[in-house]
Amino acid sequence: MTTPYERVVDALAAHVQVRDQGSSARAQCPAHGSRGLTLAVRAGTTDDGRDKATMTCFASCETTDILAVIGLTIGDLYEPKTGPREYVPLKITRPTFDLGKAGIWDREELADRMADRSAQAELTRTLGPDLLAIGDPDALASLYLGGSNGDRV
Repeated sequence: MTTPYERVVDALAAHVQVRDQGSSARAQCPAHGSRGLTLAVRAGTTDDGRDKATMTCFASCETTDILAVIGLTIGDLYEPKTGPREYVPLKITRPTFDLGKAGIWDREELADRMADRSAQAELTRTLGPDLLAIGDPDALASLYLGGSNGDRV
């Protein structure tokens, strides 16, 4: 089994000139067709101890562009994870909010209540608290909208 570093160096060697130095290499960048050795490849390890390869083009070519030219993908830069994957069942719960005497509401109910409060606050600012004492919603709406039946006052 080849390491990610060896895989990248072998793929580069099939396309461009490569100077391999064991755990690092310099190569011509196949993405921009350089004549000099402007691409650095290094062997390394990930945080969880797997082998990886890093690539740096000193002419600022994107790693994905370089890999596409040599027929590799980002996944080829890393050693695959081994061992069984742990299955963790996903438990989805709707958030609830304890509102004291009002009870416990879920997120949608709380959003509706907050929207009602902001509408009430806007009406209080616009019409004043005295006009909110009007019990008939149609009369209140007509005052707020500027008249009854769509007419402006």
